[in-house]
Amino acid sequence: MNGSIKVFDCHKGNETHSYKIHKGAVTKIMFHPNPMKLILVSTGDDFAIRIYDLVVSSCLHSFLLHESNVSALLFTDNGTNLITAGADKRIVIWDFVNMAFQAQIEYDDEIFAMNFVKIIEKSKKKTEERGYLIVAGMCGLLKTIDITSNDVQIKEFPEHTSHEVLKIMHLKHKNQIVCVTND
Repeated sequence: MNGSIKVFDCHKGNETHSYKIHKGAVTKIMFHPNPMKLILVSTGDDFAIRIYDLVVSSCLHSFLLHESNVSALLFTDNGTNLITAGADKRIVIWDFVNMAFQAQIEYDDEIFAMNFVKIIEKSKKKTEERGYLIVAGMCGLLKTIDITSNDVQIKEFPEHTSHEVLKIMHLKHKNQIVCVTND
């Protein structure tokens, strides 16, 4: 509850890094998808997104845009974008390469869970790669958001409204979405 993050070397059994930057509790952490980068991302009770470089042992950057609890942190597959969402009904896309704000999507519900899915659509003339967010709000309604184009399109799945969704996972090898609920 004191805003501390401690990183341990599991093979050696010792602490390698310690950070105390957040005000209040740290609520979520995740590593960059490229294990060679050694980048850690965190959020906490202060609603800030903090970026740590474990090679130089320092906080590289802080993103301060959310106005309430950040409930989801995720990277696009290639790690070039960090996407955050939360109780302030905002989805924020950060340009992770330049450490800058890129876009914001206003949502109609507090966001409880979110995941990024890359879909490759093939036609006779071309192959197109599209990025989608799968989002679940407080009401349990699942929605997909096409973030590939400049025209954000939201599609609802109203048949899945009776559950509080805690986690959304993408099974790439089966091309399926799995939702963990508290039922």
